[in-house]
Formats: sequence, structure tokens, C-alpha cells
Amino acid sequence: MNTDRISIESLVEEHNGHLVIFIPLDVGGDQLAFVTKGLSDREGGRLKIVLPGWLVKALALTAGRRVTVNNEGNKLNIVPV
Repeated sequence: MNTDRISIESLVEEHNGHLVIFIPLDVGGDQLAFVTKGLSDREGGRLKIVLPGWLVKALALTAGRRVTVNNEGNKLNIVPV
């Protein structure tokens, strides 16, 4: 279980028809991988988090929107900035 808290600011991007967040593995993506199982893949040195439709709608996310991603409470937290 991951106990190191990580918080990273990133942009929501459109990728292959989905809204995603890319986080470089070397700046915390590797630590966030634990709490993003089922939503993420490693792609070219980055963690790609695919945002589910219900979350996009609930947070009113669009491509270009800045968000903070963290693993507080050992769960994935995405907060619009």
C-alpha cells in the first residue's frame, strides 16, 4: 500500500476520443499508479488516467481544464483548479 502523499497539477487532454490526464512517471505518476488501477495505463514514460464519463460530468471537466491529482487517503482524488 502506498503511504507517500503526492499531489500534482496537470491539464485534462483529449486523447483518442476520451478525456485523460497524463502525468510523467518520474514526477509522481509512478506513485499515483497504485490508486488509479482500472483507470490508467503507462504510456511512453507517463501515467495516462482515462476519466470516466460520470466524473467528467460531475466535475464539469473539459480539455484544457487544469486539475490537481492526489492520492490522499490512498484513493484517487481529482480536483479542478
